[in-house]
Amino acid sequence: MSAPLPALRSTPKRRLIVRGLLVAAYLTLALIVFIFGRGHTLLLDNKTAADGSYTGFRTLSVSVNGGAPLQLALRERDKALVVGQRHTVRFEANGQVYEASFKLPFGEDIILVSLPKLAAGVEPFWEPFRSEPIPRAAPVEEELPSLDNPPPIGG
Repeated sequence: MSAPLPALRSTPKRRLIVRGLLVAAYLTLALIVFIFGRGHTLLLDNKTAADGSYTGFRTLSVSVNGGAPLQLALRERDKALVVGQRHTVRFEANGQVYEASFKLPFGEDIILVSLPKLAAGVEPFWEPFRSEPIPRAAPVEEELPSLDNPPPIGG
């Protein structure tokens, strides 16, 4: 009998290498899908600044990533659901067209985009949206009936 061929002796090593490469490819694909497939909410805002540094528009038509246009009036806010990190906002107001592209930070879910800020050239025109927690009212302590505080009669 002849000795096994050298190629057959290295088959387990080849299998291990191929399996390792497949696992690495799957992990890389999962990471790419996780980063570029992550959804965000853009809050499109048409409000005047509190300090008056920029003013909102009476009406405007805004589109995110070339999608269907949304109509906003003064002091209104609407949302757009987007997927990925890079986005383009385009809007028309007062006969002018404004457009800007931006990249969102990885860990943020909700982003507030100020359209008047964008039109005024104020950078950054977007910011992470943080909602203020609603303070809970302290529970009202009711006095329990006692000898000093008897319950009302007939009630």
